[in-house]
Amino acid sequence: MRRPNVNPLLALAACAVVGVGGCEPAPVVDPPAAVDEFEANRASVQYRMEAIDARLAAWDVPDDRTAHEQFAAEWKEEWDDIEREVRKLKKQLARLTKSFDRQFVRMQRVARTIDSPQARAEELSENADLQRRWLATVAEAHSNFKKMDEQVRAARDFHKTFRLAVMRGRAEAKLAEVRGLSQQVKGTAAELEKVTTEGRALIR
Repeated sequence: MRRPNVNPLLALAACAVVGVGGCEPAPVVDPPAAVDEFEANRASVQYRMEAIDARLAAWDVPDDRTAHEQFAAEWKEEWDDIEREVRKLKKQLARLTKSFDRQFVRMQRVARTIDSPQARAEELSENADLQRRWLATVAEAHSNFKKMDEQVRAARDFHKTFRLAVMRGRAEAKLAEVRGLSQQVKGTAAELEKVTTEGRALIR
């Protein structure tokens, strides 16, 4: 008879504490906390994009060079903060990936100690399926980060090109471009939510 269906990641977290069932004691890793940390920062980036969108939509562009210069300065400050948050998000993904990597290694170690060839094969196969799904999610996240890096670079450049547009008296036309840019970053941040969804599915 097959044993009850128990989430292997949570079982391994407990095993790491007490060292039972053929599992040696190991430092406790906390994937749930790592997932929550990642999601909090991801949601923050998305929220900031929504706030920028709202401000841009509501802003009635004045024919005033001082107001334009102020907008450019605020834009730079805002995007410097967003760039720092994106760097933090990348580090959090790296920590999250390392946390799950350690769990998968322990899962395989425990599965290999199962005496029944059939049960051992089933558990190893389930581990492999979980790991493949997670690695695909991480690969997609890295691809989204590349897109986000390009978008953040474009936002940095906008600060300079907007100031040039102000000098040339074409500020309003330039603002139309940036509305599309903030929408792109917001969409990319939303796509990164898959990391949270898949990570939570592995530890629930």
